[in-house]
Amino acid sequence: MSLKQDGMADEIILEMARVLGFSLDFRYDIHQGNRIRGSVTCDFYAASAYFPDGLVTNCNTNYAHARIGYGSDETVEIFEHFIEGEEDSVYLDPDGRSAANTILRVPINGARLSSNFGGRRHPVLGTWRNHNGTDFAAPTGTPIYAAGDGIVERANRYGSFGNYVRIRHSGGYKTAYAHMSRFGRFGAGERVRQGEVIGYVGTTGRSTGPHLHYEVYLDGRPINSQTMAMPKVAYLEGEALDQFQQDIEGIRGEFAIALARQGVNDFVSLTFPALSEVNLLSLPRSASLSRQLQPE
Repeated sequence: MSLKQDGMADEIILEMARVLGFSLDFRYDIHQGNRIRGSVTCDFYAASAYFPDGLVTNCNTNYAHARIGYGSDETVEIFEHFIEGEEDSVYLDPDGRSAANTILRVPINGARLSSNFGGRRHPVLGTWRNHNGTDFAAPTGTPIYAAGDGIVERANRYGSFGNYVRIRHSGGYKTAYAHMSRFGRFGAGERVRQGEVIGYVGTTGRSTGPHLHYEVYLDGRPINSQTMAMPKVAYLEGEALDQFQQDIEGIRGEFAIALARQGVNDFVSLTFPALSEVNLLSLPRSASLSRQLQPE
């Protein structure tokens, strides 16, 4: 990925992937020559005795745009939006609909589907048994995201599942994540939002290699995460939708102006000022960065 080769901080890459992952499946939707751009705000800390290489943290995507497909002009746009009376922001498409499904089918980026839901011969035990989840092979340490908003029911060692997290969602849904190398910052009883990191890929428990075992339950019954019907939730209508669509035209215009100031008409790679020249205590949380992402 050119973002990584360009020296972009992992935190920014993961944040853009998190938001675009609401609407895209990086296994199938992104191809060589596709590009991603967006505006991300982060806290940047100068190099010091505590952070020899500086630190980038608390990243948040304001706007994301992806051109996808083979040689097509198909695009995906996602906008951060604050709804009156709501504490947290949501991510919407240009039509004012939620960019995310109620429950994500794939709560991990860059993974390979290695075992489907249903009957199979167990890779360790060698016996034929039902597989109540979907396995995604990925390198150890790959972030795993909460598939939806909810309450963490458990985050601990759980028999053959190894390090295990289960989340209770609305509508009778629960999701479970197994074989993690380590947990995220959420413990049992805590509320988590869709897309927040709840753990990292590993091979703990009864496992033949690093992967995520992902389960979805509806009213206590396991269902296939890859084929379940999960309609998106419409957030805006009427005057609220009209205002939102006016607002996003302004966002697009501001982004185009920012690119034009760099002397380009489309995608651009920017270089952030040297962190050593920035006062640690006066760093604003408003540094917007635009990068291009070109899969190899």
